[in-house]
Amino acid sequence: MRIVIIITSILSVMLLGQVTLSAQEAPNQPAAPVVNAEGPQWVWGEVVSVDPAAKVIKVKYLDYETDTEKEMDLKVNEATTFEGVGSLEEIKLQDMVSIDWALGPGGVSLAQTISRESIEEAPAADNMAAPAYEMDNPAAAPVPVEKQP
Repeated sequence: MRIVIIITSILSVMLLGQVTLSAQEAPNQPAAPVVNAEGPQWVWGEVVSVDPAAKVIKVKYLDYETDTEKEMDLKVNEATTFEGVGSLEEIKLQDMVSIDWALGPGGVSLAQTISRESIEEAPAADNMAAPAYEMDNPAAAPVPVEKQP
């Protein structure tokens, strides 16, 4: 038991010494600006408005933490890349988009990649029709037969 107390005391003194040393060194180092401490973000939603002149797109999305719909303005710049669409001008109202973004200077949300989602067409109903024997007479359906040795 005494050994545990001694080891804990030594570790505490070492940790306290590290904190004190790093606090003394901090004023000598310039503070780096934190643009986005959380890193890149992602949003998926419906386009509510597009302003090509101001290079801004507004997206309505579901906030999963509060389970409410919200709107977000995202700034587009020359570094923004597009997938499934050539430019901001080609994005239309009610398009579904997936956007990778990050906070820029001044807290502006900068779009890094904008992907327009395409909705896949469902197969034609006639391709999915049930065979005639299933609809008219279920008893007429073929029955697997086991072979006897």
